[in-house]
Amino acid sequence: DKNPEYVIVRAALDAEMLARLNAFLNRKRPQPAKMKNEGGNSDDERKARYDDRDSLVSWFTAQDECPWLQDRFAAIIKDVANVEWPLLKVSGNGELQCEYEETQYAVYGPGQHFKAWHQDAFAEGNDPEDARQFTIVAMLTP
Repeated sequence: DKNPEYVIVRAALDAEMLARLNAFLNRKRPQPAKMKNEGGNSDDERKARYDDRDSLVSWFTAQDECPWLQDRFAAIIKDVANVEWPLLKVSGNGELQCEYEETQYAVYGPGQHFKAWHQDAFAEGNDPEDARQFTIVAMLTP
C-alpha cells in the first residue's frame, strides 16, 4: 500500500523472523514511556498537559543486540523507502550511506495509546531527530 507519505510493507518479517524477534523482545523490560519536554519543565507536566501517550518502551541498539533485525530493516529502507524517496546515498557496493538510531520497542496494553500521530523530523529543526530521513514502524500483535 502506498501513500504520498508512507508505504506499507506487508509480511516484511516471515514466521521464523517473528519467532526470533518475539524471543528477543521477551528479554526486554519496557518501562513507562517518558515524553519529550516541549514547553514544560518536566515529563509529568507534559503528560498532564497533553495526555497523548500511555505505553511502555524499551530502547536497544539493533546493530549490536539484534543484527539480523537491523539487516532486515536496512534492506527495507534500501529496497522500498530509498526507491520511493531517494534521500540516502548508496555506495558502490550497494550499501546505504547512513547512520542508524536506537530502536524503540513500544508495548501497548488494553486501553493504552499514543494519541498523537506526529512527525519526528523537521527540515528547519534543530533536534537530533531532525536529521532522520526514514522511520520504520513494525506493528506486531500476538
